[in-house]
Amino acid sequence: MNTFYTSLTILACTCVQSVFAQDLTLSSGASLTVNSGSFMQLGGNLTNAGTITLNASTTEYSQLKLSGTATGAGTVVQKQYLEAGSHTISSPVSTGFTTTSGDNTKLYAYDANVGNWAAIGSNISTAGLGFAARVDATQIPFLTAAATVSVTGTPNTSMTHTLGYFGSNSLAGGSGTGWNLIGNPYTCSLDWSTVSLTNVTSAFYIWDEATSAYKYYSAGGISSPLIPPMQGFWVQATSSGASISTTMASNGTVTTPQTYFKTLPDNLVVKVSQLSDTTVQDRLWVSNILGAQDGFDGAFDAWKMTNGASMPNVYTYVDAEEIAINAVEIQGSKILPMGFDFSTPGSKFRVHLDQITQGQTYQVYLEDKLTQSFHDLTTQDVTFTHGGWSQEAPRFALHFSLNTVGEDEIPGQHFIVYQDHHLIIMNCPDCAFTEYRLYAMNGQEIFGGQITSEMLSVEAPQKGGLYILELVGPHSSVREKIVIQY
Repeated sequence: MNTFYTSLTILACTCVQSVFAQDLTLSSGASLTVNSGSFMQLGGNLTNAGTITLNASTTEYSQLKLSGTATGAGTVVQKQYLEAGSHTISSPVSTGFTTTSGDNTKLYAYDANVGNWAAIGSNISTAGLGFAARVDATQIPFLTAAATVSVTGTPNTSMTHTLGYFGSNSLAGGSGTGWNLIGNPYTCSLDWSTVSLTNVTSAFYIWDEATSAYKYYSAGGISSPLIPPMQGFWVQATSSGASISTTMASNGTVTTPQTYFKTLPDNLVVKVSQLSDTTVQDRLWVSNILGAQDGFDGAFDAWKMTNGASMPNVYTYVDAEEIAINAVEIQGSKILPMGFDFSTPGSKFRVHLDQITQGQTYQVYLEDKLTQSFHDLTTQDVTFTHGGWSQEAPRFALHFSLNTVGEDEIPGQHFIVYQDHHLIIMNCPDCAFTEYRLYAMNGQEIFGGQITSEMLSVEAPQKGGLYILELVGPHSSVREKIVIQY
């Protein structure tokens, strides 16, 4: 249960669950411990001559948020549990990792001005910086084994991250440029959706050691925008002069809002998981956002960050670069090439589609160019065997459609037709048409054939222009104009 105070003075040792107060005063020698999974939120100031400990367990952590100032010679101890492996971490106190239970000489910062790692153990007193930390006795250990780590000091209440920029002038803002490793500078969660960015793309990227894969957030709202205390993360500057300014009062939070999902655009999530071990998986997102460009949108998209060697990678493409979150405008039909990588040929995978929408249903087909087949992801999952594809172009393509471009005369029957490079794609779900014919505008029949499945591809005419596609059934027929462009 939450407890509310107008002001609170701690004179001795105290342990609390979640507490709201206006002001908090700790006397000299006094201590306050906030249990893991709980928080203390102050509407005013912290006057601290004692010690505040923000505890953590293997699954939970505690938080402190204040809207005013933090004064006094006392300290705050923030704790987080780190499992074995690689992590990106940051410090929520003004002196960075100067005082920590880990070995700060084994922390790596990233120098964004030269595009490479800084000397090991450097910049440890810099507030707001992110660090790579290894939990492994055999490899430059910040911790030698999984444990709860702490950092001690005076909490930050405001922060301006001045970002470096290093990259190719020929691809300003591209996937290889402008990377910075920073962190949540506060003792509470940072709500990224409230942060004002200057020359910075909207996505952030967090390495998840538990799954050996990157987690993403973009302005499309793919996942929670809340960044826990002591969490380091990657952001991308788009030019020199990039910066991020925040305050704990305006951008910090101690609760996880459940309403942010209501503001999401329509998201189509494609998950690929190994049949023999479903924890071996990866996913990509396609967001339908009005006005989004086919190229990289810094306000919505997220580049693909390569997962660990034991995990697969699935992604779409923008200008031959890999994208994890792809915001596009789907008004009629959209085709996106889908790449897939895995270390072991012969492994079997399942493809599953989740539609997170505001009531609209999309039709999504997976095209497998190796088997020359189309699969309706809307109705069932698809399995495939990795390997056997030697061409440079990706093996798979995702076909999305929202609105039909032609309807026949029988209610409830419809078809979709569109061009994919040198092919005409015909999609006729649950309809009774059995034949198709393509005509030039002068009435000449170019070709025709049988409709043998609900998704069909045929070679488009070599000459661009306006054509008429006719679908014929036992009781009706329908014609639709189609423009072929090269």
